[in-house]
Amino acid sequence: MPTPYAVGGLASGIDTKAIVDSFLFSDRAPARLAERSRSKSQVHLDSLKAFNTKLLALRDQLDEQRLGTSFASKSATSSDATKLAVAASSTALTGSTVINVKTLARAEQIASFGELSNTLPLGSGTVVLRLASTPPGDPDLVISPEDSSLNGIASAINAANAGVVASVVNDGSGAPFRLLITASKTGTANAINTIQGTGALAGILPGKASMETITVADNATIRLGDKDNGLLLTSASNRFDGLIPGLTINLLATGDGLTINVANDTTGARKSLQSLVDTYNGAKSFYDGNSKYDQSSKTSGALFGDYEIRSQLNNVERELSKSISGQPEGFKTLNDIGIRLGTDGNMTIDAVTFDAKLAQNPAAVTSLIKASTAAASTSLDRLTRSTDGSMALKQAADTDRIKQLDERITKIDARLEQRKAYYQAKFLAMEKLTAQFQSQGNSLGNFITGLSNNRK
Repeated sequence: MPTPYAVGGLASGIDTKAIVDSFLFSDRAPARLAERSRSKSQVHLDSLKAFNTKLLALRDQLDEQRLGTSFASKSATSSDATKLAVAASSTALTGSTVINVKTLARAEQIASFGELSNTLPLGSGTVVLRLASTPPGDPDLVISPEDSSLNGIASAINAANAGVVASVVNDGSGAPFRLLITASKTGTANAINTIQGTGALAGILPGKASMETITVADNATIRLGDKDNGLLLTSASNRFDGLIPGLTINLLATGDGLTINVANDTTGARKSLQSLVDTYNGAKSFYDGNSKYDQSSKTSGALFGDYEIRSQLNNVERELSKSISGQPEGFKTLNDIGIRLGTDGNMTIDAVTFDAKLAQNPAAVTSLIKASTAAASTSLDRLTRSTDGSMALKQAADTDRIKQLDERITKIDARLEQRKAYYQAKFLAMEKLTAQFQSQGNSLGNFITGLSNNRK
């Protein structure tokens, strides 16, 4: 507390400041008790918040397993990854498919006549452009380059975002500089229908028919099954997405007899479950560390004695351990499929058992995990609901108590400031009175001394 002034006992010789401080220390005993209670409540609140964060993470993991998406995941492999890449979604059917890559999709490329320079102006004019993808009622695109050199024409075409890319190449001939125009997308639907110069530019862009076609636009084609008579599928790009349900295929090179194999992705499912296990064990470890009593140090964790939390955590454990009705034999509990709660309460996964069970009956594994985690999530929700969950209510109670203790400490200190001023005023008055007595005594002594001297 601030000290506006201190009483030093100059007249009486008494250390009145120490006496006042002693009085105030004794009077502040209730505030010190309140501070200890506040500190204890703050530690409890901090532990609740940290534990609640772990419980929310666990609930998220349980909800993810409840949806069962990780157990429906599929993996797809290609017999030749240099020619065909493939990815599978959860809707893909397990099994093998033979793919024959007949053609790859190509973007059309057209080159202009050669010029001696790529920087000298060629004269005024425009470039008329139309793609096969342009709607029938839309007009041709007309581009008017400010710089009529080959470099300027290429820049103007690119700035127009017209669905083609223009560049200037050097073919090493006597007039080496040529304008190369490439469609931005592959496939016949994105071919260049019209590329025509007007005015002075007609000399280098006389029209598609009179220019050199470097690459002809083409679609990608594959045959399913037989390489000659199998089902023919086409795409404007080298990506086939959804033509075979659940598969995304990227063509890299032509080739026959390429095999795609689709299987249940046990690795992905187990990895997802491992996240649940790690999160569960992390939450349990935090609770165990903060709810035990240390016999050697005679101290207890911040959550020691909170039996409501322990009871609700036990409910979650029971839901994860119980048998699910309606499940086939060997798929009734999580323990049956290799997900086990040990005697120490920690969760583990037996990878060999889990992979074997998932391969044996993926539907039964999925339904078991969904049911078990859904029940556990519902039980955990009673702890973690943001408004009326046990953790939220306990945090609110701690927060209110801390606030009340702060107010109580503030009031006590305010009263002690007044009491301090009272004590100091009393001692100051005593010192003044003592000083007066001392002054009078000194005067009387001097008077008597004077009388004695006169007699002599």
